[in-house]
Amino acid sequence: MTCALKQLFELLEYQCYFVGGVVRDLLMNKPVHDIDLATPLLPEDVCYRLKNSPIKIIPTGIAHGTLTLILKDKTLVEITSFRKDVQTDGRHAKVVFGKDIVQDAVRRDFTMNALYMDAQGQIFDFSTGLKDLQKKRLRFIGNAEERIKEDALRILRYFRFFGQTNQKSPNPEAFKACKKQKHLLASLSKERIYEEMHKILCLPNPLPTLHLMDKCGVLKQIIPQYDLRKIKILITKEKHCGFQTNFLFRIWLLSNLQLPKWVQKKAEKNEAENLKKAFELPIKSRLNEYRILYFYGREIFLNTLLYKKKLFFSSFRFYQSLTIPVCPFTAQDVANAFAVKGTLLGLKIKECENKWLDLNCPEKKEVVFHQISS
Repeated sequence: MTCALKQLFELLEYQCYFVGGVVRDLLMNKPVHDIDLATPLLPEDVCYRLKNSPIKIIPTGIAHGTLTLILKDKTLVEITSFRKDVQTDGRHAKVVFGKDIVQDAVRRDFTMNALYMDAQGQIFDFSTGLKDLQKKRLRFIGNAEERIKEDALRILRYFRFFGQTNQKSPNPEAFKACKKQKHLLASLSKERIYEEMHKILCLPNPLPTLHLMDKCGVLKQIIPQYDLRKIKILITKEKHCGFQTNFLFRIWLLSNLQLPKWVQKKAEKNEAENLKKAFELPIKSRLNEYRILYFYGREIFLNTLLYKKKLFFSSFRFYQSLTIPVCPFTAQDVANAFAVKGTLLGLKIKECENKWLDLNCPEKKEVVFHQISS
């Protein structure tokens, strides 16, 4: 335990427990990315105990008993008061706070996520989570169908943890429940779907998880038109080249070269438009390769070439080492040389850039302007 975490536990008089993914990942000897704590203390009690400390408090989900803490060493910690669900509608839960750790445990989704650990490293298991973790068995706590009805996002969380914990095969009860209740996914917000699918598609190899989602009928619920063959080709090429593409490229390929409706960020929509333009360029010509690198940037360049060319580790390293060519002229240079402005200036700049790329990126602007003028 770090000094900053130890200070937090001391300030809370050790009335808190590590819970969920941090415990699961430690027991699986995996890197810990997120630190979640559970406590019998109410949010206002936590704030009171930390008010004169160097720990910064952000009330990110205070209505549900959650505070985000920024420790002295900049570590982010989420601490949540013990809770009990009193009402659920498939999207949101109404909760009451309590002091009972067992009550807090049984409201969680999967047995391996309901493991608690105190500051001394003692594990508290109220739902056979340790046994399931050892056997790589992902199970819902209690009745799988009822847990999904409480929150439909648990369907996607099931498949995400299936991939993250390297499950060999799905739990029959869980798979059956996900298949039966898949229609409930329609009630989820775009943001919640995006968050889970982002984590699934950022797995080193999401293909086994996506195949299982396809078999279950879940994938069609969130991506009406998809093509798993494209992802299979991509993952094979990634292995050959030792390179992992980003979420945006993977979801764009999976969704048949478009984005599903739940991808809403403007920057990602713009990137998808650029991906489409890059894919439309033939890459048999080295000049077009440079064109993609120059106009659309390194990431789109590498992703496009990885998928469209037959590359291996050494040849891909060559493309990774290429630098984006620096254009020798500015917009003002073009305006002065051709006496144009406004819309015509934009068109003339594009013409000059393409001619510059066709000429293999000469360092002098006069070479380009002469070729266009003559």
